[in-house]
Parts: sequence; C-alpha cells; structure tokens
Amino acid sequence: KTAGLKEQFVKLAQNERFYGFAFLCTGKVEYPREGEVQDVRVYAGGEKLTMVYEDGQAIALPLTRIKCWKLFSDKKDCLSIEFLVMKDTLRWIDIMTDVPAVILISMSLQSMLDEMLLTRAGKNPELTKIRANSGYLPFSNKDRKAKEIDVKRPKAPSFSALQNQENELFMEGIRDEDL
Repeated sequence: KTAGLKEQFVKLAQNERFYGFAFLCTGKVEYPREGEVQDVRVYAGGEKLTMVYEDGQAIALPLTRIKCWKLFSDKKDCLSIEFLVMKDTLRWIDIMTDVPAVILISMSLQSMLDEMLLTRAGKNPELTKIRANSGYLPFSNKDRKAKEIDVKRPKAPSFSALQNQENELFMEGIRDEDL
C-alpha cells in the first residue's frame, strides 16, 4: 500500500512545473520590457535558464539561444546574457543580484553547456567519440565533418622552474672571463 503511494507521489512530483530544475537565486531583471525592473527567481535545468516573475509568469532562455554572458561587479552586481530574442535580433539581459549568485549562475550555465555538448556529441554519429582523459573534444565545422580540437591546458610552471628560468636569463649575458 505504501509503495503505491510513494510511486504516485513521485509521478505527481515529476509533473510539477520546475521538477528537475535547480533554484539558483532571486534578483532583479529588466526583461522583457525595458525600463521596468522586476523581481525574479532564477532556475536552471532542462537546457535552459528560467526566470519566474512575482506574478508567476516564467520566461525561459534556452542555452542554444544564448550567445555569451559577462559578469559585472563594479557599480551593480549582475550577469549580462546576450540572448537571441528573434532571428537576427540579439539583446542583452541583465540579471542583477549579489556576487555569489552571479558566479553560481555563470558556473551553472557553463556546466549545462558542457553537459549539452557532451550529450549531443554522443548522439551524433558524425562526431568522433570523446576519449576519456584524452583532453580532446569533438568539434563539427560548417562542412559537417568531424574533427578534434585539443583542449589540453598547459600546466602552469612551478615556482622553482620560474626561478631557474629567471636565473638563466640573468646569467645569460655573463661570460666566464667576466667572473
């Protein structure tokens, strides 16, 4: 009897509006109407960033329509997202909130994009497979031919290596007869 209730509860929960979404923060946004700042709750999930206004209206920003984003923490702490509103029309959307929330939104966007690219690469037979720990990601160019791009980051030199390099540069101009 209780197992049936649990199953029914899970099915009900899955039908909720933001099931599977992560609540990120509250903030203020000047979108969709310019000049009118509104309070919003920001959620991430389902390959989109969703802003829910106080009146319950929700606006979703699909990741596939986000061109880029910037973090600002000078006069106003905000995350600015360049969003494709309609064909050939980009618009900056500023989500004003505190610095930790701005960083959280940015990291969430990056994680969702990484996950989306990995998922789509796995479903697309034209793209080469991602080799675990290889440091290569598949990239499809305009000709739809798969190729790999190297995303390995060079290791930062250690302090002792920098010191040795500095000593070598210093000693470079000194000859044996100068000593």
